[in-house]
Amino acid sequence: MRTLKLNGTLSRISGSRREVRSDKLAFGYLFWLFLVFCLIGYMFETLIAFLEFGSFQSKAGLIYGPFSQIYGIGALLSVLLYRFVRNSAPVAQFLFYSATGSIFEISASIIQENILGSYSWDYSSHMLSIGTGRTDLLYSMVWGLFAMLIVYKVYPMICRIYDSLDKKTSYIATFLFCALISADMLVTSLAVARYSERHFGKLPSTSIEAHLDRVFPDEVMERIFPTMLFLDR
Repeated sequence: MRTLKLNGTLSRISGSRREVRSDKLAFGYLFWLFLVFCLIGYMFETLIAFLEFGSFQSKAGLIYGPFSQIYGIGALLSVLLYRFVRNSAPVAQFLFYSATGSIFEISASIIQENILGSYSWDYSSHMLSIGTGRTDLLYSMVWGLFAMLIVYKVYPMICRIYDSLDKKTSYIATFLFCALISADMLVTSLAVARYSERHFGKLPSTSIEAHLDRVFPDEVMERIFPTMLFLDR
């Protein structure tokens, strides 16, 4: 019965069967999908944290603005991987996206652990954890559902809105927001890398590193990224 309900839900999501055509993979469309899901991911994670702990926590992935870039990247992967399952049944697409979403989340966790010596999520206490706590079955299903909604509902809507705008306006807005989010990601990357180095006892060796230590000391980083914990070495 549950399988039938799931199949019915997925069929309704994919009912329009709008194609993610090659001409709809232009930078403008993909950038706004990325930005929108950075915001949606932040709101989703904040809501989950509130329901779990009863209080609001910072779940941002960037220093400036309410964005979670892992969800933005996941949204891009959903669209770019669609061509591999475009002719598959809705349930098969859901399972494919659930699996690839889990692989992506596990990979992101491994990369963070090996580069920064830290982790930002741990599901090892969950009954359905996967990959030594790097993801779990529930989040795997969330990735699958999000991907289906992105491919069949959200992305086509973003394309329609983008196409309805004046070309000059859309180009300027895309360039401006792309520059801002790129700067945010660069500053965040530098600050987080320096945060990790400080934790493991590395003194600043350049004026840039010294500046990062002054502007983004540990107390600031702990407030922005409260779930980022370091591994014992």
